[in-house]
Amino acid sequence: MSQKIQTVNVIEDADGAISVHSFHDNDEGNKEAEEAFFRVAQENGYVGSATNADEFCDDEGDCWEAGTYKVYIVHS
Repeated sequence: MSQKIQTVNVIEDADGAISVHSFHDNDEGNKEAEEAFFRVAQENGYVGSATNADEFCDDEGDCWEAGTYKVYIVHS
């Protein structure tokens, strides 16, 4: 029997090369995922003023992109 694992994922699409960083969907994992999300976005040019994923999505929508780079944060 298989079980589903609840995760929060930071998904990067760099010109078609996909990277997925998965974290446990709990308080600690959500914090780690949010930090990773902002870190990779900032490494790729994000300079906005959002301080958490909710503000980010309000400002930017469900992903952030610059050229051929996109980053998403999603729960599974």
